[in-house]
Amino acid sequence: MVVASSSIYVKFLLLPWLFIAPSVQGFNYLFQALVGEGSHFLAAAHLAEVLVHRGHNVTFIISSACSYHETDPRWGSLFEFVVYENPHPDHAFRRTTNEFIARSFEEGIAEGQIKHYPKILSTLALDCDSILSNETLLTKLRDKHFNLLFYDDSWVCSQMLADKINLKTILIHPSAYFGGMAGMLGASPGLSYTPLQLENIPTPPLSFYNRLHSVVSLVYQGVMFSTQCLFLYEALREKHNVSRHLRVDEFIQSGVQLSLFNMDAEVEMLVPLTPNIIPVGGLTTTPAQQLPKELNKIMETVTEEGVVVFSLGSYVNNFPRRVQDVILEAFSRLPYQIFFKYDNKDNITLPPNVRVLKWLPLNDLLGKE
Repeated sequence: MVVASSSIYVKFLLLPWLFIAPSVQGFNYLFQALVGEGSHFLAAAHLAEVLVHRGHNVTFIISSACSYHETDPRWGSLFEFVVYENPHPDHAFRRTTNEFIARSFEEGIAEGQIKHYPKILSTLALDCDSILSNETLLTKLRDKHFNLLFYDDSWVCSQMLADKINLKTILIHPSAYFGGMAGMLGASPGLSYTPLQLENIPTPPLSFYNRLHSVVSLVYQGVMFSTQCLFLYEALREKHNVSRHLRVDEFIQSGVQLSLFNMDAEVEMLVPLTPNIIPVGGLTTTPAQQLPKELNKIMETVTEEGVVVFSLGSYVNNFPRRVQDVILEAFSRLPYQIFFKYDNKDNITLPPNVRVLKWLPLNDLLGKE
């Protein structure tokens, strides 16, 4: 009887606690995706959106050239933004990127990287210097007490920023699997079965020539990274007294806690990954929303053959005239309605089955039944 009475008494004492909601506090995350625009920003923003919906706080650091995100109907209400002053008289990053792409179409990707990619790196180095020189900005970031910095792997500066404000980092690789980056993070590039070429990518199984080409490409990319990227950022590391006594490439490897690769085994080759590389393919895919009225009206007229959506991403918006004509001529042979994401439709003759649009809601368009 005593035991039974004690049991009832304990239950009576515990009963009020069932009605008290536990206190749960979300984390505070800082994101940086290059200067804050294009597909690199969108990939990071989709990841950040998931974190916000799970109760966390997200702040993006962006250039003043990209401050339009603060009033964006979708992102403006989800995230906080810390804006640094754009060090260029105009949007030099976009301009130099467009020039690099145009030259690469004309001269080949490899030659384009050798001749013109350094201009993009120099432009980004000025942005990096603007951030690391701004003590007011750095103090503001420290005072927000972030738990982690998520950053796009295209910009070395983010790891330097993390060092300055004493944050651990998670790296975001926004595109498909890239053996060179995986190799930097400790995984095997798998050159005997994974093509690592800049152009004319072959289909496995790889021939001896394909494997040799992949090895040469890996060495070439390493030399490019060392001679172009590290040269610029080593100078910035010394100028701003980034504390680690390591070269930039070494402290990238030692500083990253996890790496999120936007890759999916359903559409890519199987490759070995180390535990610090997490595949997050499909993270940017969401349930399809209603299409804009004009686009929906076009879709209603599509025949049974279906449509082809042609987009080379947010940065590739113009081609040299020769390339443009080749693409349009190929489109004219297809029995499909083609949506072509392209910025410039002036002075070009479009085939009757091609519609040029400056912006395509790809997720919603591809999800339409």
